[in-house]
Amino acid sequence: MAKRLVVWLTVESSQEQAFNRWYQEDYIPRFVKQVPGIKTVSRWHLPDTTTYLTIYDFEDDVTLEALQQALRNPARNADREEWHRWETVHLTDFRDGFFEKVLEHMPAPRAL
Repeated sequence: MAKRLVVWLTVESSQEQAFNRWYQEDYIPRFVKQVPGIKTVSRWHLPDTTTYLTIYDFEDDVTLEALQQALRNPARNADREEWHRWETVHLTDFRDGFFEKVLEHMPAPRAL
């Protein structure tokens, strides 16, 4: 079953550039190497805000247990510590969670 990790966050405007540089250039590339089965990562920005959405899409055969085990791996300690620093000091809103697809609706093609 398809799984996604969804991360919603708002960063202080004074730290937005620094956070985005660290998150996109350092954190995400290491995360992809350390956590199995990631197919794609996409980031979205809510216009006129400092709010971002990151979506990690996983291979269908990856289990939630394997993902949770990879996230607890001691090799991720440095990233967890850095993430905690950002979260407690510079993020004003943070939510995340693993989602499983429950519906995919494909609209019928429109007649021309």
